[in-house]
Amino acid sequence: MSQARTKTIAALLAVVLVVSAIAVGLSVLTGGGGDDAAPSGAQSTSGGGDEPSDGASDGGSSDGPVSAPYAAAPCPDPLPDPTQAGGELPALDDVVAVRLCGEEPTSVPADALVDGLGAFTRAVQQLPPADTDLCEGAQDPPTTVLVVETRGGDTTDVRTGVCDDVSTGSGSASGVGVVIAFLDALGVQRTDGGYDVPASTAIGDLTCATTPATAPVDPKREQVEQAVLCDGPDATAVPLEGDALDALTTAWGRAPRPSTDGCAFPGPGESSVVLRTDLGDVVRLEPGCGGLVLTSSDLSVGEDQVDLVAPLTSVVPVELRDLGG
Repeated sequence: MSQARTKTIAALLAVVLVVSAIAVGLSVLTGGGGDDAAPSGAQSTSGGGDEPSDGASDGGSSDGPVSAPYAAAPCPDPLPDPTQAGGELPALDDVVAVRLCGEEPTSVPADALVDGLGAFTRAVQQLPPADTDLCEGAQDPPTTVLVVETRGGDTTDVRTGVCDDVSTGSGSASGVGVVIAFLDALGVQRTDGGYDVPASTAIGDLTCATTPATAPVDPKREQVEQAVLCDGPDATAVPLEGDALDALTTAWGRAPRPSTDGCAFPGPGESSVVLRTDLGDVVRLEPGCGGLVLTSSDLSVGEDQVDLVAPLTSVVPVELRDLGG
């Protein structure tokens, strides 16, 4: 794959990750807020959800230690030093769970990938290495880490930042491309899995500084659990309740699935809505296109190739003034 397409990968995730940084106006996947959040990937005794359906036939293991997306190995706290985290994936045929970790607990999905591991493996094996030209002169690039769990219960922390090369055993892959492949496979798992969220993933009260998640959010699949109005990252959050919350949840349900035909990402603004879905994702909706714009990170990874497309967006058909903003 050409360097131009490699740059496209990095540019796409950079756009997606900007959404996660809006709340605090800092660099991608960093920032204040979210101190009341439960650690991403908290262990669950009640579990919930189905056993991985594709098992060893699709690159996973039906008899591994992982039984639910929220019971996989948690993120390390704190994250490994970027200079020490591993850059090599374990043998992909032995992988039973993959979890994405960021510098803020709310900046990544709470659920791990435990199903569709074969599709994830195929996508990773087709990725190009990181674009060294893109990273020349880069200072403090975003830090993300994949926690990869294998059949024996061992875990490996794999650094997957924009400028990282990840060794796959048969070559190297762009770290940011690995993250995109993970997010796409997680979106499929969410659609097919129908799993429940254990109470231990609740993040407590939302604030205007709570860091949104880089996650494959789909309003046709996820539901709004909690929402607040914000006039900026430092503003006091105004909880949406009663008719205002009903108006948002109704509009959320009417929003189309995120697509490349949606409204362009409007960029950070002063006013916004911060919400939490029933799967634990924190989402920021920005005014634009006659409603509130959701930018999803669920990018297209096909079975035979990685399709590098624009970030997916959806317009929730409600305006801030309809919610009291």
